Parts: sequence; structure tokens; C-alpha cells
Amino acid sequence: MIKDEIASLKIDREKEVVKESRSNKGMLWGVVIVLICVIVSAIAFWPSGGNSIPEVEVKIISTSGRSNGVQLLNAGGYIVARREATLSAKATGELVYLGVEGGDSVKKDQLLAKIKDDDIRAQLNREQANLQKAQNDYKRNKKLFDSGVISAAEFDAIETNLKLADANVTLSQAQLDATRVYAPFDGIVIKKYADVGNMIAPGKDIISVIDTSEWYVEVDIGEDDISRIEIGQPAEVTTKVYPDRTFKAEVVAKMSKTKDNRGGGVVTVRVKLVALGQNNLQLSNVAARVAFLKSDVGSTVKDIIVIPKKAVMDSNSKTKVFLVDNNIVTEREIKVGKTYSDSVEVLSGLYNGDCVIVSGLESVKVGSTVKKK
Repeated sequence: MIKDEIASLKIDREKEVVKESRSNKGMLWGVVIVLICVIVSAIAFWPSGGNSIPEVEVKIISTSGRSNGVQLLNAGGYIVARREATLSAKATGELVYLGVEGGDSVKKDQLLAKIKDDDIRAQLNREQANLQKAQNDYKRNKKLFDSGVISAAEFDAIETNLKLADANVTLSQAQLDATRVYAPFDGIVIKKYADVGNMIAPGKDIISVIDTSEWYVEVDIGEDDISRIEIGQPAEVTTKVYPDRTFKAEVVAKMSKTKDNRGGGVVTVRVKLVALGQNNLQLSNVAARVAFLKSDVGSTVKDIIVIPKKAVMDSNSKTKVFLVDNNIVTEREIKVGKTYSDSVEVLSGLYNGDCVIVSGLESVKVGSTVKKK
């Protein structure tokens, strides 16, 4: 009896272990569930990085002239400025001032460079002092000669001395001027050949300047085709540097005749790019293609808009482009015209100043925020 009561007082260790194991497993699953929730929330709200706003390349719309004429002949050449001047020194010495770099705009008579002039300036001061003395001597002795105090021979010597002093001042001033280099016309510096501190000798090139008020293209035309080219004939000029622009032009000269590699005759034709005027386009020595057009009386020239083909989208039988307005993508329907090698004419739908997206179209949609490259 007593043994049974004692046995009933024993703790069932197996049941206790089972209960503890179940409790620990429950707590572990609870921790796992909480961790999963934290991770999911972090992924949902974690920023996607600094590149979340896509960058797109845009083209700012501007009109460019294209003639309605029929192309008769195409030829390649190079664009040249109206005139070019390579400026060199006329004196010997150290270059102490060079006020321009390549690409800088200059004005006519602007001081561009200066050679050290200390010795020449000192010489000029001495010659000016001698001239002042000779002038005073002349005035004093003129009165003496008029009064008969000195002979004609003596007065002639004094007069000769005055002329010599004046000539020396003129020479020294010319030598001083030779230490300075001035711009011969309004234009742009395209190259410099020296730097401050260099020793300069007469004839040594310092900088080259071009007159950008007018641009020309010079192309060689074979004898068989030259009869198709006339003075005043319209033309179109295109370049790889500005692939989306077509420049209006006209033939202004047929120049020297030379021989080509096959012994045939070649005439250099100068074509003037019209309606450009003073501008910031860097066209000097740029390769160009010239399309000579048929001269039709009454033909007109219109301003058109040309954009890259890759900017144009066809959607639901409509032609559209993406634009950027205050960094927000918008869409606009356009009407296209002539197609060129890598661009297309836009007849309507775009205006000067519009920013058309030309790359990265696949990464944007209407209403999204973008950055311009």
C-alpha cells in the first residue's frame, strides 16, 4: 500500500521531456516566421539604388534647311573657312604673353601675343629723348640762321640731325611693334604653336586664326561632270560631325584645273554654305558630302526637322516619339516624310526646342522620370 503511494509520487521524466521539446519547437517556428516577415518587408522597401532613374540621350530639335531640288551629282570634299592666317613673330626674344588658347574667339586688332621688349623699349625712350633735343636745337638755330648768325651749312647739319633723330624714333617704334602679335580679323584660334617662355625667332609660327563669318566646301569634279555644275547652283552639304543637320549651299566658283591620278582633268569647285553667318560650329577641315541640285526656277527652300531613325516608334499604325519635359517622359504622334541613311524628316508634330529621346527607349514609359545624359 505504502509502496503504491510512493510510486504515485514519482515525476514522469519522459512526459516532461516531451512537453519541453514541443515548447522549444514552437518558439523556434515563431522566430523563423518573424525573420521571414522582416526579410520580406526589407526587400519591399529597400531602395533600388542610385540608378533607379534611367538616363536617356536626347536631341534638342532645331530646323535645318533642305532644298526641294533634284540631286544631279554628289561629291566629297572638306569645309574651309573664308580665310585663315598663321601669325608669326617679326622679332627675336622670349615669348612673355600668349592671351589665347585653341578654340578661343578673337576680335580684329586684339593683342594675342607679346615678346619680351625691355631692351627695345629702353632704346625707344633714348631715341625719343634725342628727338626732343634735336627739335629744340632746330628751333633755336632757326632763329640764328634767319638772323644771319650761323651759315647755311651749319643750319643744314642741324636740320639733318633732326631728320635722323625722327627716323630713329620711327625705327625703334617699329621694332617695338614687331614684338606684338594682333588678330588680323574676327575669328577663332584653331591652333597654337608656342607657349610662354619659348624663344621666338622672326618667322616662327605662334598661332593660326580662321575667319568663321563664312564657310565653304571645296570639292574636285571630273571633266566629264563639270558641265553639270553652274555658278549659283544650289547644293546641300552634310557632315558626320553634325549628322542630323543639312546645310544649304550654292556654287560660287570653279577654280584651278589639275590632273587626277589617271591623267584626266579635275576642276576644284568652291561651294558656299549660306545662311550660317558668325556661329560656334567647328567646321574647319571637316569632311563633307555635297549634293549638287538641279537649278529650277521658282523652286523653294523650306526649313525641316530631321531626327535619328532610332528615335521613331510605330505603335498601332501611328508614328510616335518619346519626349522629355521637365524630366518627365511624354509621348507625341508625328508625321514623317523623306527617309535618309540614318535619319528621317519630320513633317509635323515636333517644334524647335523639343527634347526627343533618341536612346534608351526600352527603359522608359510615359510618365516615368528620367535624366538627360
